[in-house]
Amino acid sequence: MHLEGGYVKRTGLFLALSQAMCGTALSANIEVTTTDSSPGCSLADAIASANFDNSTGDCAMGSGADTITFSPALSLPATASLTAGFRIDSQITING
Repeated sequence: MHLEGGYVKRTGLFLALSQAMCGTALSANIEVTTTDSSPGCSLADAIASANFDNSTGDCAMGSGADTITFSPALSLPATASLTAGFRIDSQITING
């Protein structure tokens, strides 16, 4: 920091804070590990974690634009059910 005309200039601090507040959010990989509600991370829980950027059920915490994948340990073909009225409210990529 240096003083200039009675004002403190915080060189770089404003820029760093601006980038942190306005920058792109990180993304998370959320892995579906079960086709039912418990134990593990179901597709419904994974979508909820991605929608709300939190951890739902046994799923990883969402963060920004998330990718949902399916565990190789799942028996395929697998069928996952979603309850009526379920919505995707954030940017999500589902692979698998």
